[in-house]
Parts: sequence; C-alpha cells; structure tokens
Amino acid sequence: MIRFPVYLGDDALDRFLEHCAERGYRSFLLAADENTWQVLGRRVAALLEEADLDVKTVVLSGEEVVADAHYLTEVMVASDPSERVFLAVGSGTITDITRLVSHRTGAVFISLPTAPSVDGFASIGAPVVLRGIKQTVLAHPPEALFGDLSVLAAAPAPMIAAGFGDLLGKITSVADWRLGALLYDEPYDDDIAERSLAAALRCADRAEEIGAGSPEAIRLLMEGLIESGLCMLDFGESRPASGAEHHASHFWEMKLLSEGRTGVLHGAKVGIATGMVAERYALLRTIDREEAALAVGIPVALLPARALIGLPGIGFARAGAAVFTLIFEAEEVVYANSGALLHCPSCRMDPQQAPKSDFFTVMRPDQRPALLKAIGQGMAPVRNVRKVPLAA
Repeated sequence: MIRFPVYLGDDALDRFLEHCAERGYRSFLLAADENTWQVLGRRVAALLEEADLDVKTVVLSGEEVVADAHYLTEVMVASDPSERVFLAVGSGTITDITRLVSHRTGAVFISLPTAPSVDGFASIGAPVVLRGIKQTVLAHPPEALFGDLSVLAAAPAPMIAAGFGDLLGKITSVADWRLGALLYDEPYDDDIAERSLAAALRCADRAEEIGAGSPEAIRLLMEGLIESGLCMLDFGESRPASGAEHHASHFWEMKLLSEGRTGVLHGAKVGIATGMVAERYALLRTIDREEAALAVGIPVALLPARALIGLPGIGFARAGAAVFTLIFEAEEVVYANSGALLHCPSCRMDPQQAPKSDFFTVMRPDQRPALLKAIGQGMAPVRNVRKVPLAA
C-alpha cells in the first residue's frame, strides 16, 4: 500500500510547519482561490513568512475557477526557476490544478484542504477540462496532507454534502467494477474494492451527524474521502472510486461548460447520479438469468465433443466405459475437473440428439475447423496419454 503523512486536527498547521522544518523546505508556491485564501491561505502564508520562509502566492479569481487550460497556465506562469514546494490550499479544483502543475515542473506538493468535498485529495489523477472535454491526467499524489478540522467542519454545507455524495458514489462504482471484472475480465482487486466500499458505508451510517457538521463526523467523512483516494493510488487507476455515476457527472459538467451555465459541485452531481445508477441495479435484480444472458450476450458456442478428437490429449473412451449426462431442469454449462466447459441439457431435451440450445449458439460444422486449428496451436503437447480406439 502507498501511504504518505496525513494529519487531521485543530493543530494541523503546527504539524505542517514541523513537517516542512524536518525536510528543510524554505521556498513555497501557495495556490488558492479568492475564497480559500480568506479561509486558510492568508493564515498559511503569514505563518510561513513569520518563520522567515520564502512564499510566493497565486490567488485564482473569477466567477468560477475550473481546472482548465486558463487556470493551469496561470499557476504555471506564477512558478519560477526556484525550487519550491507547491501548496494546494483549497478543495478539489485547487488541488487538481496544483497537482498537475507541480508534477509537470518536477516539484512536490502538500495538500491543505479547506472542505471535505471530494475524494481526490490523495489521488494520482488530475481531472481537468481541455478544449471542453473532461479528462483525467496522471500526475502524482501529495507528499503530505494536513487538514485543519475546525476549517473543514466550518465549510459551507453544500460542500460537505458534495463530499458525502462523492463518497456514496463508491457503492455503485465498486458494483460497476465487479461487474466489469465478471463480464469482461477487467482488472480487479477484491481487497481494494472492500476498502473503498467500507469507507462509503461507514459514512452512510452517520449521514445525519455529517449533515449537522459534527467535527468528529466531518473527520470520518474526510478520512473516508482520503481512503477512497488511497484506493485509487494503490490500484493505479480510478476504478475503485469511479463508475457510471462519475461518467454522468463529467458529462453534466461538460454540458454546463459548453452552454455557459453555472457549474455544480462535482460531488453533488455524483450523488444524484449514484441514485440513478442504483435504480438501474435495482432493475437488474428483477430479471432472471435468461434475460441477463440475452442482455449481455454469452461468449460460448456449443460443438459436439466428437469434433475435438485429434487435439492433444483427447481421444475416444475405451470400450464399455459408462457415459453419464447431467440433466437439469434448465440447461446449464458446468466446469469439469479437466477444465472443460460441459453443456448439460434440460430435462426437455434428448441428450442423444445433436446438440441444440435455447440460449447458446451451436457452432456450424463449417465453422469448427478454424476454431479447432486455433485451439490446437495454443495447446502444449500432452504426454503419456493413451488414446483408445472408438468402441464398435
């Protein structure tokens, strides 16, 4: 697991100064927007100056600060040839801008969050808008994170609600992740999936306390958001924390930008989309396996076992050998000890007839040679297998 120093408490700024002193940091570039500068940035800059440290500030202004080319360039231009530690004083947007610019300039950055509004504080990815398209650019995580609990608990209620919504999205994103692994063999890690889901459920159980702004509940929310980011960091991509609900959120963000409309907090969009995706999963629970098979398609084709004769290790049963056929109420495909997939007919089918199925494709004779050739090329020779001639 990838870990870095994380501290949440009322004395977070004291811990931040101690961290910088231990590492010998003396030059900084502090990035904030007009709101976060008033909430925390001015105080951080003053503490650094009192310690006789060099701090350069860039305060982003505008009706809506977005992680786009305009603001990325503004922070990039504010940097200079000096070796500086970047400080992200803000929530998701300021963190993503600082993350990407510091990465591209070869500098480390420290996160000083002002609101528990997103799960990206600890992430490696920076979601940015380039030419109107939302995309996630790989960068790096913060070297450390120091959260002043009194500042986080005093954040505007909509921002706290957005963080709660972003974390709830892990419920559907983990479901999407598991479904992708099941259907399409996408990369998956069950331990990380369980961590991501547990972080969301812990906060869901204390929704009222979080809504009331209880400091300890806000700590729990912030810990959950950080854990979600660490899950992405450990897995190396966003699957543990981003599924269909995030696709919807990013689409809505691009739509609002293209129409020149006021943006909506990321977590608020995710929270709404999570309910919509959950409704789709509730609908899935009402369908049976046959309907599911028709919906996703089944990558299985049937062919008679006789067609496999001649492949390495496959021959006829010896004379007199008993052959058993499993029959189910509805046809099934089962794994044999050898690793083969065996089709078992339903009680309505005659196992002595040519293979047929209500759900699986039966491969035509003219399609079989190409498949058997491909299988044969991919199989290593099997030694010490006695082929027995077909019984009369």
